[in-house]
Amino acid sequence: MFLSAIVKYLGAIAVIQLAQWSNIMNVTMLTGNLGQNVESSTFSNGNTKYVISLATSGGYTDSNGIWVDQTEWHRVETIVSAKATKKLHNHYAKNLVKGAKVAVKGMNRTSKWNDAQGVAQRKSYVAVEYSNGGVIEIQSSPAMNVSQGATPEEEIVTQPKPEETVPF
Repeated sequence: MFLSAIVKYLGAIAVIQLAQWSNIMNVTMLTGNLGQNVESSTFSNGNTKYVISLATSGGYTDSNGIWVDQTEWHRVETIVSAKATKKLHNHYAKNLVKGAKVAVKGMNRTSKWNDAQGVAQRKSYVAVEYSNGGVIEIQSSPAMNVSQGATPEEEIVTQPKPEETVPF
């Protein structure tokens, strides 16, 4: 009833706009600097989990008109398949180091569990899933030559490009 009233009032454009809002997506995009070297661990199936600590900065003007810097820290996790090339693993190990400038596209996630003492624990992080269009782009790193630049992920990941997985 409500939807049909909107369509009669606004026309077909309203239907398109409502359809777009019905598929709200969980997308997080961050650009910042790594606060420490990448942490990695390999599972029994050969997949490797990489965890980075990413600092983003911004700020605000306080009531006295003085700019106040504000840094936010983000935990970013990705799991790279054992089927991925060794080149990708080497690229991450070499270039995801403290001070590297990184751009990340992923999804907000929260994990909940009880520790050994039965106390509820919670962890929020950005999950980078390549199959859902996630990306970790190393824009600059102390380990890279300025002329070298970052290795494009299309060359080292044998998975579909993000634009191929977008449903529209």
